[in-house]
Amino acid sequence: MKIVDTFYVLIKIGNVEINEETTYLASDDKFTNDVREALKAANRRTALELKHNYEVCNNHSYESDLKIVPLNITYEW
Repeated sequence: MKIVDTFYVLIKIGNVEINEETTYLASDDKFTNDVREALKAANRRTALELKHNYEVCNNHSYESDLKIVPLNITYEW
């Protein structure tokens, strides 16, 4: 049996040329390199609300460079 769940995560895309890794927004409004610790939204609208909340609370209401990316998690047995 196989189940595929789709979640949405907010990422800050890194720059390989300057040795900067891609990071994911975690639940404590900090960033992590581990996708398993990323804050996961059930749908795109919720992810947009999380992004807006981050921009208002942590980015002084300026638009951030966060991208919303779908994340598929597959459970198979």
